[in-house]
Amino acid sequence: TITNQVIAMPKLHRVARLAALLAARGGRLGVAVDHIDGIERLAEAMAQYGSDAGIDVLVEIDVGQGRCGVPPGEAAVPLALAVSRSPRLRFAGLQAYHGRAQHLASSVGRRETIAAVVRAADHTRQLIEAAGLPVPLITGSGTGTLVHEAASGVFGELQAGSFLFMDADYARNERDPAQPAFEHALYVKTQVVSVRDTHAVCDAGHKSHAIDSGLPTVALLPADRTLRYANGGDEHGLLYADAPDARLPSLGHMLWLIPGHCDPTVNLHDFLIGVRGGLAAGTVERIIRVDARGALT
Repeated sequence: TITNQVIAMPKLHRVARLAALLAARGGRLGVAVDHIDGIERLAEAMAQYGSDAGIDVLVEIDVGQGRCGVPPGEAAVPLALAVSRSPRLRFAGLQAYHGRAQHLASSVGRRETIAAVVRAADHTRQLIEAAGLPVPLITGSGTGTLVHEAASGVFGELQAGSFLFMDADYARNERDPAQPAFEHALYVKTQVVSVRDTHAVCDAGHKSHAIDSGLPTVALLPADRTLRYANGGDEHGLLYADAPDARLPSLGHMLWLIPGHCDPTVNLHDFLIGVRGGLAAGTVERIIRVDARGALT
């Protein structure tokens, strides 16, 4: 999102160049804005770059995430009109993403929260269209709530991404019966490097998996499912036996962790190992480079 913060023009020039490159390949680049300064600077960068490709611009409204975006309603109207007046900017619609709703534990809570999001987005669309500007698209949603936005008749695009891998945080939420059942497909392989009477230690600390949404769970083999992972620091994880008859793994034992948050876990690794046929008896099919590894700017 291009906000009211100071934005370096060289960075916007890179955005303009990317828009031109994508247009040459039949694609379109879209960005979200929530301040008039961002709109003006983006238009200036497109003009200075000399690109006639244009760029899709969505006005972002804050529907509950508490991050970027103007309040839903009247505040979005002048921004949409400002975008439409620039010859190199295309008003593409509204960005209305509520990321926090994706992880509400209660299925009823998610449904009710998204109902309010839908009302706010639809109200904003009506105001912009009343000002004479069509709203081509309302985009948002995510893996945790996609069925509600899809059924709303208001959203035209779903930004679900975590369904591809899933993670331990999503697994802890109450599943809505209307929601598809997605399986876990991302694991971190780790080995037991130390065993004591009270616990075992594995070689996967939080440098190996993201913990912002909670710690990983131990998965796959029945004997491992009774193990609880605890934070052991940067390089290590602590494993405790949580069932009365459970046994700690032996030294050298391999096990699999389901990360607490899949997206930033992928960003910690250079490659993914693609396995077909399941982790227990599957075979490695390909090595997948994480192209955007460390690409934070």
